[in-house]
Amino acid sequence: MKKTICIFAFSILFCPLALFGQESKITNKFLYGAGGDLGFFHPSAFYDYVERYAAANNLESTSSIDGLNFAPRAFVGYRLNPRIDLMLVGEYAISQKTTYLKTNVGLGDKFGFNKLSGGLLLTYNIVPLTPKMGIIVSGGILYNHITMEGNKESLRSNSSIGFRLQSGVGFYSTDKFSLQSLIGYDYARANDRGFDLNYSGVKIGINIIFL
Repeated sequence: MKKTICIFAFSILFCPLALFGQESKITNKFLYGAGGDLGFFHPSAFYDYVERYAAANNLESTSSIDGLNFAPRAFVGYRLNPRIDLMLVGEYAISQKTTYLKTNVGLGDKFGFNKLSGGLLLTYNIVPLTPKMGIIVSGGILYNHITMEGNKESLRSNSSIGFRLQSGVGFYSTDKFSLQSLIGYDYARANDRGFDLNYSGVKIGINIIFL
């Protein structure tokens, strides 16, 4: 039993050092993975529309977190060299749905503001801090389809080309796995019959990469 405990303790203490203590030589290899972002934005036209609708129909808000969205994603790509990744990305950003109750009656209307995106991103490990960790910068072009929903029906929608710029820290733990922690800015904006569909904002997130 003592021997098992010692082996387990040794693994906890020294395996992380082994993972991050050797330089990765991997290059020219396909990669895939998943990640997600928490976004901070202010779609003022959407909020103004919902507030006017609520006032006109005697509704009051019961669940609303203004200014937040969550975007899970998946990607495939290619590691050009140990410091450069090229990724084809697909993601779906979902804002907090705002639920309104009709006063003293019951369930009313639900509104949502969502974005489906796909594009190409290039990530570069610009400042290696250790052989297995570095400061990264990333950017690219995204095609965005933005939709405003009311009771699961599309009220406004349109598509446009935007861009993403981000930076963070990359952890290249093994030749099979790496992790990126990122903060960035998305420009995503479209227009539907004069209605501003604005999904631009700051975001924080992670990527988990397998090779």
